[in-house]
Amino acid sequence: MRSIFVCCVIFIAAVEGLKGPEPQLGRRAFTAAAAAILATNPQEAAVSTQPDPAAAYSFYGLVPPPIQGVWEYEELIERAELGEIATVQTAVSHDVVVATTSDGHRYACLVADKNMGELLFDSMIDGKLPFEVLPLDSTRAKVRDAAIGLVNLLGVFWVADLNGLLPWDTTPYGSIAQREEGRPIKFDPTLRKLLDQIRKPTARGAKQTEEASKDEALQRVLGLTKGDAAAELKGRLRAARPRQLEQQLIDAAGDLRASVDEMQVRLREAPWTTPNTLDHATVLPSLELLLTHAWRVSYDGTVEQLIRVFDTDRDTLVLVEDDEVWRLSPDFSAWYGTNNVYICKRLAVA
Repeated sequence: MRSIFVCCVIFIAAVEGLKGPEPQLGRRAFTAAAAAILATNPQEAAVSTQPDPAAAYSFYGLVPPPIQGVWEYEELIERAELGEIATVQTAVSHDVVVATTSDGHRYACLVADKNMGELLFDSMIDGKLPFEVLPLDSTRAKVRDAAIGLVNLLGVFWVADLNGLLPWDTTPYGSIAQREEGRPIKFDPTLRKLLDQIRKPTARGAKQTEEASKDEALQRVLGLTKGDAAAELKGRLRAARPRQLEQQLIDAAGDLRASVDEMQVRLREAPWTTPNTLDHATVLPSLELLLTHAWRVSYDGTVEQLIRVFDTDRDTLVLVEDDEVWRLSPDFSAWYGTNNVYICKRLAVA
């Protein structure tokens, strides 16, 4: 590359020399130009024009930059106070916050979704947030949930295949002739060996139990035993009741957990109520009443939303009162003609 630059300098010098009787580019000037070209470091010039790979999006802007590291909660607050954070967003995996710095670098911090209000409250400086709060990317969250479900389904198929429970043959063959002869490739994974070792004692024990039951039944038919069948049946039922009760408790706990998870999802996905979305039968109270009491403005059977007026600074966005997170509602504030109307969303199952 440098030789090409030197040739260009020589060509320019020759052209300048043909313009007049005296060359316009002297020997000293030519030497200085060549030295300047040779002294130029092309790698430094290339590095100065390259973008920062840690802050560049990929795949046509759909894939964000990688996570550079993990911050503690205190470090995240300190960075926010120094003005180094541009945006904060809840990750699609939930209970994780992704903070983007001013230079485009991304860092993760373990913050539960229910503690997001506390994070915003601790980050405020004179009642203002030093960064922009981005909502959860619902599209990426749905893609992640679908991918997790697909991986779990493939895992179930894999375990079922190892145990020979699939209705089709997945044995690998070296050729069509081997498949017709039923000679598979000598391939025995470690997990299959372990499963075979686990199943062999179980099968042997089940076979012995079955043979013992047959012998006992034969002895009863021939009258060789004097056991009380009714008492034995009662004993079996009495022994089975604790197991049935335990299974019922496990099923009830699973149903309760599913109901709680479903209510949490409904709480997050419920849209915020505004004066334009109110039911026609809803009556809004006076501004004086909202100074002392909270007023319900919507209820769908699971999630209710309340409004109230707090005597605070007009720029305060989030308040925590009685373990409840209240957010400033611009729509209700404009309707009442004040800047202190807050709204709260919580679970309220009848």
